[in-house]
Amino acid sequence: DWDLGKCLMNLAEWSCNATNTSIKALDKQVAYACTETLVWSLSSTWRKLRDMSTHAIVKILTKHTYLIQPLLEKYHNVNDMYIQERLWCAIYGTVMLIQDETVIRNVAEWVYRNIFESKKVSEHILVRDYLKGIVLYGIIHGLEINVDVRIINIPFTNGVIPTILSSDEVMSKYGYETDLQTESKLKENNAKRLILKSMTTEYNMKRLYGDFGRYVFQYNIEKIGEDAGLMSNWAIQMIFEEFGYDAKVFAEFDITNASYYRTQSTVERIGKKYQWIAMYRIMAILMDKNVDKEIDWVNIISNVRNIDPTLYPGKKIKYQESKYSIPNYDISKVKNDYIWMKQWKDMPRIK
Repeated sequence: DWDLGKCLMNLAEWSCNATNTSIKALDKQVAYACTETLVWSLSSTWRKLRDMSTHAIVKILTKHTYLIQPLLEKYHNVNDMYIQERLWCAIYGTVMLIQDETVIRNVAEWVYRNIFESKKVSEHILVRDYLKGIVLYGIIHGLEINVDVRIINIPFTNGVIPTILSSDEVMSKYGYETDLQTESKLKENNAKRLILKSMTTEYNMKRLYGDFGRYVFQYNIEKIGEDAGLMSNWAIQMIFEEFGYDAKVFAEFDITNASYYRTQSTVERIGKKYQWIAMYRIMAILMDKNVDKEIDWVNIISNVRNIDPTLYPGKKIKYQESKYSIPNYDISKVKNDYIWMKQWKDMPRIK
C-alpha cells in the first residue's frame, strides 16, 4: 500500500531530521511505538525507506537507550532477515555513537550471553559482523565478564554444503511452464523467470547472465574462491524451497517493480529481497566452510556492507547541527520579501 509506505517514510524522515531536543522530549511509550513501527518497516523492499528507517532508529535509540534491550528481546530472532540485519545494524550504530559506557557494556554483555553463548548466531554475514563488533566495542569499554573470543569468531556452523541441483535441474524444477492458458499463469511464470534470470552468473545456465548474478553475486562468491554458478543454483533452491517464494502471491508486485537496467530500483522485487538474503546466508556458511583458508574477510565484508549507521547522509544532526536558525516563512501567505530578509539577524556576517 503506497499510502502506508508514505506514512512510514514521513515517520522515518521526521525522526531523522528532528532536533535532538525534540527526540529526547518524546514520551517513553511514544518513543517505543515509533521505534517498533520503524523496525517493521525494515522488511520493506523500498530501499530509501529501509535506509531512512535504519538511521531513524539510531537517532531515537541514542536518546532513549532504555529501549535497546526491550527491542532486542522481542526482535533479535525475528525470521525476516531483512529486519534482523538492519536491526543489528542500528544497534551497532547506536552503541558506536552513545557516550554512556554502562549502556555500551550492558548491550555487549546481552549480545554475548544471548547470542554467542546461546549459539544463536544467524547465518548472515552482515549480522555476524555487527554482533561481533558490538561485543568487541564493549570489551574496549571495559566489559566486566570473561569473554571467550573463540565463540565470537567463525566457525558458527560446520560449513557443510547440501546437495545442490544442477543448472538443468534448476531450470526443470523452477523454470518456465508450458501450460500458460491464463493471464495469472503467465504472470507467475514471468515472476519466477525474473529470479532465474537475475541470479544467472556469467557461465551458468547457458544464457545471458543477470546483472545481480554477474556483478554482485558472482563477484562476492568468487572472492571466497567458490564456484559462483553452483552457489547461484543453491541460492535459487533457498529462495523457492526454504524462503517460500510464491509466485501466485508476489507476481503482480514483482513484475510491476522489475528493473531491467543496472541502476538500483526505487522499490525492489520481493524475489530480489530473497536474492540478497540468500547471498548473505551463503557467504556466512562459506566463511564457516573456509575457516582455515587465508581469505581477506575484512575486505569481503566491507564490500557487501550497504549502509553506515553512524553517518546520516541527509540533514545535519547531532553535533553537526547549526546554532543558526532559519526564520519561519509561510509560503502560503503573501509577505513582503524585504521584511522577511530583515529577519536574518542571527546569521553571521559574510565578508
